[in-house]
Formats: sequence, C-alpha cells, structure tokens
Amino acid sequence: MSTNTERSSWETPAGRAEQMTDLDKQVGSLGPADYMTVRRELVIKQIKAQKIHRWHLSLLVYLSVNAVLVISWVVLAVTGWSHYVVTGLPQNFFWPIFTIVIWGIFVAIWGYRAYRGNVYTEEQIQREMKKLP
Repeated sequence: MSTNTERSSWETPAGRAEQMTDLDKQVGSLGPADYMTVRRELVIKQIKAQKIHRWHLSLLVYLSVNAVLVISWVVLAVTGWSHYVVTGLPQNFFWPIFTIVIWGIFVAIWGYRAYRGNVYTEEQIQREMKKLP
C-alpha cells in the first residue's frame, strides 16, 4: 500500500465506488440544495434496503430454527419419545407450534415494518449521510 493519501480504485470498498458514481450521475450540475436532496433520498433508500436485508436474515433464522424443531418433533414422535418431552399433553402433541406461532407473529411485524414502515428519524438519516463519501 502506498503512502499516498488518495485511494486508488481497487482500494475503495465495493459498494462505495458505485454509490459515488450513482450520486454523481443523479446530481450532475445541480446546486447545493438539490445535491443534499438527492443525497438524502439515496440515504433513505439505503436505510430501507438495510431493514429489508435484516428482515430477510431474521426470516432465514426463523425458518431454520423451526425446521430443526419440526424435524426433532418428527424423530421423537416416530421413536416414541415425544411423551417424555412435554408432560401433561397428549402423546405426539405438536409442541413446536408454540414457537412457530409466537415467533412468526414477531417476524411478520418486522416484515411489515421493513416493507411498509417509511418513518425514519433524522438521527438515522444524518448518521447514514455521514457514511457516504
């Protein structure tokens, strides 16, 4: 790495170079007020994309964990051990339903907020604007 303070194109983070060129294309020769408006819109799009990405990750975890629980329930039911897992309930009771429903409600709320929630605080917007080049 050179001691030069400028970064070459191969040293810039992958997403940053594209964002800067997109911003330059959108702004062109606009004034400072229009530049900030375009920059703000770009930041709001980034925040929304981050929320959707986080929701996709939480949905993946939800599906994975519940798949493991259902598979374990099937194995315990087939081998006859399910009545030892949850006492006081009928044999072969589908006990993973509790996590599927309760956790599913929260995942649905997070998904709604990721796709439909469009209220961003000024603090979130300013924090993301500082991250832009």
